[in-house]
Amino acid sequence: MLIGPLAPDEVTAQRQQAIGDWKAPERRRGWVFAYPSDLDRLAPPAPISVPDKANANYVARIPLAMNAEAPDFPALFAGVQLLGGRAGAAPEVGFARRAIVSGRADALAQPANLAGTLATNLRHGRDMAHYARFTQAYETLDADAVNAALKKYLRPERQLPVRAWGSFAQASIAFSSRCTSTFSGPARHTA
Repeated sequence: MLIGPLAPDEVTAQRQQAIGDWKAPERRRGWVFAYPSDLDRLAPPAPISVPDKANANYVARIPLAMNAEAPDFPALFAGVQLLGGRAGAAPEVGFARRAIVSGRADALAQPANLAGTLATNLRHGRDMAHYARFTQAYETLDADAVNAALKKYLRPERQLPVRAWGSFAQASIAFSSRCTSTFSGPARHTA
C-alpha cells in the first residue's frame, strides 16, 4: 500500500521490476483463533512462589471471548486504560474518552499508521466508516458503560499468569484481595 503523492507510471514500473508477473499461489487467509466457548470452565492457575527474589512482579492476562468488533469493546478498552487510578467516575471516563478519541485522530495523521489502518481495513473488507463508527462509540462512552464492561469481563479468578518473578508469599494475598474488592461493585481500582 502506498500513500502520498505518487507517480503511477513509476510505481507500476518499479513493481513490475521487483516482482514481475508473480501471483500468490492461493488467496491470503487471516489467522483465526478459536476461543473456548465456556471460559468459566478454565482451571485456575497454580500458585506462584519464587522466594529467592527480593521483589515481585506479576503479569497476567484474562482470556476474553471478544474481539474489537464486540459492542462492549470500546467501554472495556477505556476501562482498562483507567485501571491504576480511580476508574469509573465520570471525570476519569471523560478524560479517557477524550484521550482515546484524540489518540485515534493523531494516529491517522501519521502516514505509517494511516497505511496500517487502511491495510487492516482492506484485509478485513472494511472501510474508514468502520473506523469512524468506533470513534463515535468512544465519543459516547459514559461511566455506567465503562463500569458495566469492567464488572462483566475483568474477573480476577480467570487470570492466567504470563510471567512472574520475585517473592509472592505475601504479595499474592494482597493482590488477590485487592482485585476481589476492586470488581465486586462499581469499578474503583486503587493501586
